[in-house]
Amino acid sequence: MTKRVFGVSSLIVLALLATGCSASGSDDTDSGKIASSMSVLFEEALAGEVNDFERAVLERGVEDGRIGQSDYAEATTMYATCMSGAGYALERTDHLNGLIEFQPPALTASQEVDDLMAMDYECMSTTGGNVIRLYELQQGNPSLLRDTATVAAECLAASGVVPPDFDKEDYRQAFSSDGKLSELSFDVTDPRVGSCLYGIGVTVGIDE
Repeated sequence: MTKRVFGVSSLIVLALLATGCSASGSDDTDSGKIASSMSVLFEEALAGEVNDFERAVLERGVEDGRIGQSDYAEATTMYATCMSGAGYALERTDHLNGLIEFQPPALTASQEVDDLMAMDYECMSTTGGNVIRLYELQQGNPSLLRDTATVAAECLAASGVVPPDFDKEDYRQAFSSDGKLSELSFDVTDPRVGSCLYGIGVTVGIDE
Protein backbone atom coordinates (compact mmCIF):
# COMPACT_ATOMS: atom_id res chain seq x y z
CA MET A 1 0.00 0.00 0.00
CA THR A 2 3.00 2.29 0.38
CA LYS A 3 3.29 4.38 -2.75
CA ARG A 4 5.63 6.73 -4.56
CA VAL A 5 3.76 9.31 -6.61
CA PHE A 6 4.71 10.57 -10.06
CA GLY A 7 2.70 13.47 -11.44
CA VAL A 8 1.64 13.18 -15.08
CA SER A 9 -0.45 16.29 -15.79
CA SER A 10 -3.94 15.29 -14.72
CA LEU A 11 -2.75 11.69 -14.55
CA ILE A 12 -1.22 10.25 -11.40
CA VAL A 13 0.87 7.10 -11.68
CA LEU A 14 1.52 5.34 -8.39
CA ALA A 15 4.20 2.69 -8.13
CA LEU A 16 3.41 0.14 -5.45
CA LEU A 17 6.35 -0.60 -3.21
CA ALA A 18 5.04 -2.88 -0.49
CA THR A 19 3.29 -5.23 -2.91
CA GLY A 20 5.41 -4.48 -5.97
CA CYS A 21 6.59 -6.94 -8.54
CA SER A 22 10.32 -6.78 -7.95
CA ALA A 23 11.96 -9.71 -6.24
CA SER A 24 15.39 -9.82 -4.68
CA GLY A 25 17.83 -12.65 -4.30
CA SER A 26 17.74 -14.62 -7.54
CA ASP A 27 19.83 -13.17 -10.34
CA ASP A 28 19.21 -14.23 -13.93
CA THR A 29 20.64 -11.03 -15.37
CA ASP A 30 22.10 -12.75 -18.43
CA SER A 31 18.66 -14.00 -19.47
CA GLY A 32 16.93 -10.74 -18.60
CA LYS A 33 14.79 -12.58 -16.06
CA ILE A 34 14.21 -12.10 -12.35
CA ALA A 35 14.58 -15.85 -11.79
CA SER A 36 14.40 -19.07 -13.75
CA SER A 37 11.07 -20.02 -12.19
CA MET A 38 8.55 -19.07 -9.53
CA SER A 39 9.62 -22.10 -7.50
CA VAL A 40 13.07 -20.56 -7.15
CA LEU A 41 11.51 -17.40 -5.74
CA PHE A 42 9.32 -19.40 -3.37
CA GLU A 43 12.38 -21.20 -2.05
CA GLU A 44 14.18 -17.91 -1.55
CA ALA A 45 11.23 -16.51 0.38
CA LEU A 46 11.15 -19.62 2.56
CA ALA A 47 14.79 -19.04 3.44
CA GLY A 48 13.80 -15.70 4.92
CA GLU A 49 11.36 -14.67 7.62
CA VAL A 50 7.87 -16.06 6.98
CA ASN A 51 4.91 -16.85 9.21
CA ASP A 52 3.17 -20.23 9.43
CA PHE A 53 0.52 -19.36 6.83
CA GLU A 54 3.10 -18.13 4.35
CA ARG A 55 5.32 -21.15 4.93
CA ALA A 56 2.51 -23.59 4.18
CA VAL A 57 1.51 -21.72 1.01
CA LEU A 58 5.06 -21.33 -0.25
CA GLU A 59 5.94 -24.96 0.40
CA ARG A 60 2.94 -25.96 -1.72
CA GLY A 61 4.09 -23.43 -4.28
CA VAL A 62 7.51 -25.04 -4.56
CA GLU A 63 5.83 -28.37 -5.34
CA ASP A 64 3.18 -26.96 -7.68
CA GLY A 65 5.27 -24.27 -9.33
CA ARG A 66 2.67 -21.63 -8.49
CA ILE A 67 0.55 -20.13 -5.73
CA GLY A 68 -3.16 -20.93 -5.89
CA GLN A 69 -5.79 -18.22 -6.22
CA SER A 70 -7.53 -19.35 -3.02
CA ASP A 71 -4.33 -18.84 -1.02
CA TYR A 72 -3.93 -15.37 -2.51
CA ALA A 73 -7.55 -14.54 -1.68
CA GLU A 74 -7.01 -15.64 1.91
CA ALA A 75 -3.84 -13.57 2.19
CA THR A 76 -5.51 -10.43 0.85
CA THR A 77 -8.48 -10.92 3.17
CA MET A 78 -6.17 -11.16 6.19
CA TYR A 79 -4.32 -8.04 5.06
CA ALA A 80 -7.53 -6.05 4.55
CA THR A 81 -8.85 -7.20 7.93
CA CYS A 82 -5.63 -6.07 9.60
CA MET A 83 -5.84 -2.63 7.98
CA SER A 84 -9.53 -2.32 8.81
CA GLY A 85 -8.81 -3.18 12.42
CA ALA A 86 -6.33 -0.31 12.48
CA GLY A 87 -9.03 2.07 11.25
CA TYR A 88 -8.25 2.18 7.53
CA ALA A 89 -11.22 1.62 5.22
CA LEU A 90 -9.70 0.33 2.00
CA GLU A 91 -11.36 0.51 -1.40
CA ARG A 92 -11.09 -2.77 -3.29
CA THR A 93 -10.70 -3.30 -7.03
CA ASP A 94 -10.75 -6.78 -8.56
CA HIS A 95 -8.65 -6.77 -11.72
CA LEU A 96 -9.21 -8.90 -14.80
CA ASN A 97 -6.00 -10.86 -14.19
CA GLY A 98 -7.24 -11.99 -10.77
CA LEU A 99 -5.25 -9.47 -8.76
CA ILE A 100 -6.84 -7.50 -5.95
CA GLU A 101 -5.94 -3.85 -5.47
CA PHE A 102 -6.59 -1.97 -2.25
CA GLN A 103 -6.62 1.82 -2.15
CA PRO A 104 -6.38 3.68 1.17
CA PRO A 105 -8.51 6.69 2.11
CA ALA A 106 -7.31 10.11 1.00
CA LEU A 107 -4.73 11.53 3.40
CA THR A 108 -3.24 15.00 3.58
CA ALA A 109 -1.03 15.42 6.64
CA SER A 110 2.46 13.91 6.34
CA GLN A 111 2.08 12.21 9.72
CA GLU A 112 -1.10 10.50 8.51
CA VAL A 113 0.79 9.19 5.49
CA ASP A 114 3.66 7.98 7.68
CA ASP A 115 1.21 6.22 10.00
CA LEU A 116 -0.48 4.54 7.02
CA MET A 117 2.86 3.36 5.65
CA ALA A 118 3.85 1.95 9.02
CA MET A 119 0.57 0.08 9.42
CA ASP A 120 0.72 -1.20 5.85
CA TYR A 121 4.18 -2.62 6.54
CA GLU A 122 3.01 -4.21 9.78
CA CYS A 123 -0.08 -5.78 8.20
CA MET A 124 1.85 -7.07 5.19
CA SER A 125 4.52 -8.52 7.49
CA THR A 126 2.14 -10.23 9.91
CA THR A 127 -0.48 -11.62 7.51
CA GLY A 128 0.36 -12.87 4.02
CA GLY A 129 2.61 -10.24 2.48
CA ASN A 130 5.00 -12.72 0.90
CA VAL A 131 2.11 -14.66 -0.63
CA ILE A 132 0.54 -11.46 -1.98
CA ARG A 133 3.80 -10.17 -3.44
CA LEU A 134 4.74 -13.41 -5.14
CA TYR A 135 1.26 -14.21 -6.47
CA GLU A 136 1.04 -10.75 -8.00
CA LEU A 137 4.40 -11.29 -9.66
CA GLN A 138 3.26 -14.72 -10.86
CA GLN A 139 0.10 -13.32 -12.45
CA GLY A 140 1.37 -9.97 -13.64
CA ASN A 141 4.73 -11.04 -15.00
CA PRO A 142 4.54 -14.79 -15.72
CA SER A 143 7.70 -14.69 -17.86
CA LEU A 144 9.55 -13.11 -14.90
CA LEU A 145 11.08 -10.42 -17.10
CA ARG A 146 13.20 -7.75 -15.42
CA ASP A 147 12.05 -5.12 -17.91
CA THR A 148 8.57 -4.33 -16.63
CA ALA A 149 8.04 -1.81 -19.44
CA THR A 150 8.18 -4.74 -21.86
CA VAL A 151 5.76 -6.70 -19.68
CA ALA A 152 3.28 -3.82 -19.62
CA ALA A 153 3.59 -3.12 -23.35
CA GLU A 154 3.03 -6.76 -24.27
CA CYS A 155 0.03 -7.00 -21.95
CA LEU A 156 -1.56 -3.83 -23.33
CA ALA A 157 -1.06 -5.04 -26.90
CA ALA A 158 -2.41 -8.51 -26.13
CA SER A 159 -5.49 -7.00 -24.48
CA GLY A 160 -6.27 -5.01 -27.63
CA VAL A 161 -6.16 -1.53 -26.13
CA VAL A 162 -3.09 -0.55 -28.17
CA PRO A 163 -1.78 -1.61 -31.61
CA PRO A 164 0.14 -4.91 -31.86
CA ASP A 165 3.40 -3.03 -32.50
CA PHE A 166 3.14 -1.04 -29.25
CA ASP A 167 6.48 -1.60 -27.49
CA LYS A 168 8.32 -0.69 -24.30
CA GLU A 169 9.46 2.67 -25.68
CA ASP A 170 5.85 3.55 -26.48
CA TYR A 171 4.91 2.58 -22.94
CA ARG A 172 7.66 4.68 -21.40
CA GLN A 173 6.71 7.66 -23.52
CA ALA A 174 3.04 7.29 -22.62
CA PHE A 175 3.84 7.49 -18.93
CA SER A 176 6.77 9.90 -19.08
CA SER A 177 6.84 12.78 -16.60
CA ASP A 178 5.78 15.26 -19.30
CA GLY A 179 2.96 13.10 -20.66
CA LYS A 180 -0.60 14.37 -20.72
CA LEU A 181 -3.76 12.38 -20.20
CA SER A 182 -5.35 13.88 -23.31
CA GLU A 183 -2.42 12.72 -25.45
CA LEU A 184 -2.59 9.04 -24.50
CA SER A 185 -3.73 6.71 -27.25
CA PHE A 186 -5.77 4.61 -24.82
CA ASP A 187 -8.20 5.11 -21.95
CA VAL A 188 -6.47 4.66 -18.60
CA THR A 189 -9.84 3.95 -16.97
CA ASP A 190 -10.28 0.85 -19.17
CA PRO A 191 -10.21 -2.20 -16.83
CA ARG A 192 -7.82 -3.92 -19.24
CA VAL A 193 -5.32 -1.10 -18.79
CA GLY A 194 -5.67 -1.17 -15.02
CA SER A 195 -5.13 -4.91 -15.00
CA CYS A 196 -1.95 -4.72 -17.10
CA LEU A 197 -0.47 -1.89 -15.08
CA TYR A 198 -1.31 -3.29 -11.67
CA GLY A 199 0.27 -6.52 -12.84
CA ILE A 200 3.66 -4.78 -12.88
CA GLY A 201 3.05 -2.94 -9.61
CA VAL A 202 1.59 0.29 -10.95
CA THR A 203 -1.81 1.78 -10.24
CA VAL A 204 -3.20 4.74 -12.12
CA GLY A 205 -5.52 7.34 -10.64
CA ILE A 206 -7.00 10.53 -12.02
CA ASP A 207 -6.22 13.77 -10.21
CA GLU A 208 -9.53 15.56 -10.33
